[in-house]
Amino acid sequence: MFLNDEQVGKFIRLLCVQHHKGRLSEKHMLNIYKAYDSDIFEMYSKDNKGLFYNERLETEATRRSTYAESRRNIAKGIKSNNKPLKTYAKHIPKHMEIEI
Repeated sequence: MFLNDEQVGKFIRLLCVQHHKGRLSEKHMLNIYKAYDSDIFEMYSKDNKGLFYNERLETEATRRSTYAESRRNIAKGIKSNNKPLKTYAKHIPKHMEIEI
């Protein structure tokens, strides 16, 4: 909210790279950002290996991955405890069901 347009663009680029490649070294952060900017670096935490990451991005990526996995399992007819579902979703028409 308090970043200028240039900072926002670079911050989004950093988020995209982190999401695609994982945690970033300071060298990569500076290469993407071109200069140290305390406003941007404040939004990142540093792990014990010295790599930078945005906590919110990691939380949301984990949540999305967990949700997607649960949807895949439902489509396969598997409960979270790896047991088959007794019935597939009743709201899905017969022609749309996955045969198990």
